[in-house]
Amino acid sequence: MKINSAKLILGTANLCTKYGNKAPYINEAKSKNLLNFAYKKKIKILDISSGYDCYKALVKQYNFKNWKISFKISKKNIDNLKTSIEVEDFIKNLLILFKKKKIEYFLFHNSKDIFSRKGKIVFDVLRKFKKINKIGKIGVSVYSNSEIIRLLKKYKINIIQAPFNIFDQRLNEIKLLKILKKQKIEIHARSIFLQGILIDKKLVSKKIFKFIEMHKWYDFLKKNNLNSISEILNFTNQHKFINKIIFGVRSTKQLKEILDTNIKDKKNNYSTFKVKKIKLIDPRKW
Repeated sequence: MKINSAKLILGTANLCTKYGNKAPYINEAKSKNLLNFAYKKKIKILDISSGYDCYKALVKQYNFKNWKISFKISKKNIDNLKTSIEVEDFIKNLLILFKKKKIEYFLFHNSKDIFSRKGKIVFDVLRKFKKINKIGKIGVSVYSNSEIIRLLKKYKINIIQAPFNIFDQRLNEIKLLKILKKQKIEIHARSIFLQGILIDKKLVSKKIFKFIEMHKWYDFLKKNNLNSISEILNFTNQHKFINKIIFGVRSTKQLKEILDTNIKDKKNNYSTFKVKKIKLIDPRKW
């Protein structure tokens, strides 16, 4: 079977700009073609952040009206918004920019920001816009389970966006998942390809290849004659607590490969690949 396109959210960080480990530049024309192809294949949600340079350039020539938007507000924007009126204007301008009546998902790009004074102002405005159906669901992008626990003690949110991949399996913690399920919080998994290093050996830097886990992963694929994309999609898809999967691609060709990849209809045990080394699983440490 193939991955369900309705479950996918296409990341835009590397559209029209350089992003990530050895990432190629995807110009505006190629970005536009990529989006057209994704939409045709029934991927209808885009992950966009005010911290990315891409969307303001792309929005000038591409119509986002028919897309659902998962928008993350960056620390820089939050710091520049001094009052609730300015926050309201920021959101209204986003709606105008995207030619939309509603932003389906609105998240804080970093959990630290929601705990600041200005972050509290932004959160209160988001709740106001949610009540009038201008915002669909409110969420936070996190890097660890401890961030999630801290968030849930203070805020009522609808979405958690967190890293989850073959190496980084921290999210699969029974106690935490029970809490999230009880509070009806959506879980959006990101970094499933770990900026591409889990699917393309050429992208692995010498620094990262010093980790024995990288060799273990690629030796496993080679020994068993397995496709890296298929294994990763199978791993992610078999965890039913994942509501959405956020992923980035480097070309339309790669997106087609991902959508055409067959995944297994049975569960495999990938627990042997779990890694707790932050210097490997957190790209900010690379």
